Amino acid sequence: MKGMLFDFNGTLINDTKKHEDAWQTFITQVTGSSVSNADFARYFHGKNAKHTLEHVFNRPLTPKEIEDYAEEKEAIYRKICLANPHYTLLKGVPEFLTRLQKHQIPFTIATASGKTNLDFYFETLGLKQWFDLNQVVYDDGTMIASPIRTLI
Repeated sequence: MKGMLFDFNGTLINDTKKHEDAWQTFITQVTGSSVSNADFARYFHGKNAKHTLEHVFNRPLTPKEIEDYAEEKEAIYRKICLANPHYTLLKGVPEFLTRLQKHQIPFTIATASGKTNLDFYFETLGLKQWFDLNQVVYDDGTMIASPIRTLI
């Protein structure tokens, strides 16, 4: 094995419901409406903030609007995480990562999360004991709107 690349959200932590709750709270606050399960699948999961927020507001948004709204939603998400006693790496993940280190198998994270959340994860979940933040691939604002599909 040459190395491993991990997705983060939903793979190393189980936080899908926390993101959905944060989106519901944010959208209710700014629009007075809610999001259906079908809309979560179509417009939210695996999408970048531009794609999702332009769907929510049903109009093109400026880069500043996208940045501000996305940060507002992510602040709600981080509060939900901190208030939840189950905000931890999934069972077995720390032991698995330590084993990879012991066997000198390189690994890192590739995530659709932005830098603010990535910093939050490193601080609150102690990720620096396994991962080099400078080696993590994250959404720096240039991520495409739809997930990349792997061709085999």
